[in-house]
Amino acid sequence: MKIRSFTAQFILLATLVSTSVTAATPTVTTSSPTDVTGGSARLRGSANPNGAATTAWFRYDTTDPGTCNDSFGTRTPVHGGAGLGSGTSGVQYTRFINELTTGTPYYYCAIAENVDGIAFGSVVTFTTHDAPTVATDPATDVTSSSATFNGTATPNGFASYGFFRFSTTNPGACDDSFGTRSNVPDANLGSGSSPIAFSYSGDGLLPGTTYYVCALGRNIYGTTWGSVQSFTTGAEIPSTATFSADQLTGTTAELNGWANPNGAATTGWFRYDTVDPGTCNDSFGTRAPASGGNPLGSGADPVVFSESISGLTTGTPTYFCAIAENAEGFGFGSILSFTPDDAPAVSSTSPADGAIDVAMDADITITFTEEVTVQNWYTILCDTTGYHLAAESGGPITYTLNPDTDFVPDELCTVTIYSFNVADDDDFDPPDTMADNYVFSFTPGVNIFSDDFESGDTSAWTSTAP
Repeated sequence: MKIRSFTAQFILLATLVSTSVTAATPTVTTSSPTDVTGGSARLRGSANPNGAATTAWFRYDTTDPGTCNDSFGTRTPVHGGAGLGSGTSGVQYTRFINELTTGTPYYYCAIAENVDGIAFGSVVTFTTHDAPTVATDPATDVTSSSATFNGTATPNGFASYGFFRFSTTNPGACDDSFGTRSNVPDANLGSGSSPIAFSYSGDGLLPGTTYYVCALGRNIYGTTWGSVQSFTTGAEIPSTATFSADQLTGTTAELNGWANPNGAATTGWFRYDTVDPGTCNDSFGTRAPASGGNPLGSGADPVVFSESISGLTTGTPTYFCAIAENAEGFGFGSILSFTPDDAPAVSSTSPADGAIDVAMDADITITFTEEVTVQNWYTILCDTTGYHLAAESGGPITYTLNPDTDFVPDELCTVTIYSFNVADDDDFDPPDTMADNYVFSFTPGVNIFSDDFESGDTSAWTSTAP
């Protein structure tokens, strides 16, 4: 009986010893995170308590600890942890963390502890989401008016889109406000983690001009950009236009035109002739100036230029055009024409300027150098009788004014012809009107009337005029 009792006690003791030996530190696994954004993530892990009450937590940092330990980085939670019980199978647990830095690699591991000790999972890394990573590539297919802008962007895991900004002014560094934005829609870059090339065809550029361009990418986490790249469009032959001549007289004129240098150093001049060349070229007629020309620079905007010419023939049509040249070639304006024309003028008057002993009822006659149209074109002012109205007759070269009242002896009468109301009737324009007002004066005699001139009776003619 004693032997059996001793055997039973031994078996019970062995069982108890065996049971206590199987308890151990937790077995811990670090799992990949979920719900990663630009500033937060959910850390995941699991631990087998191995038969003892177990608590679990995480540690994380932006610096790789190499192996997991309970001193690196930040502990989450700061105190305590997830209670995993005391079972003998794995229990999953998670912890949400925030206030992370966008686009930054993080390192974390799962940690668990029971009465038998502390255990560590492996170190797992993840990177918070970010705006796209963007690079500006050199422009291609550059012409005088267009270029292809190129860029590369990595979406960094979120739906991203690419576009460009460009300007003729160097911004120094790229941002999303300088210059001109490329047309929508933006390039769809997807949501992967590999670089995606994208491009934009820029049209309507100015020739011979340096442009600054950069690629940009955007997603819900922001907009980023590459470096500023530059390129220069090619030059073109000058764009040239002929304008109407002005400052015309019977023998002189000023020729006018403009040219856009289109990015290359440009010179402008004119050619003219009395024979229509049909189209502009640099061999017809006379060159103005005879050599050289007007320096127009090398910009991308029109520059006006002019040239005065003389020795023209009044009434003879003159044909002319503007011409410009740069390293790329010649630019020609259209053929325009004008006919040199002298302004109308007063050729004679009756009474003549300074005449005395003029009949007190005399008509006034004004003769012009050519046919003219007149309107509100004169005043008659005498220092005694004042202003006189007159009935008009004649034209279109000689006009007669019959004053409404007679003059009085020895008063000074002045007639003013107003230039802006006397216009020529020809089609050679300009000029249309007289260059200046014309003024002449006369003095009526005592008791002198026009009938006396007609009858030949001069016995009553007297005058006190000087």
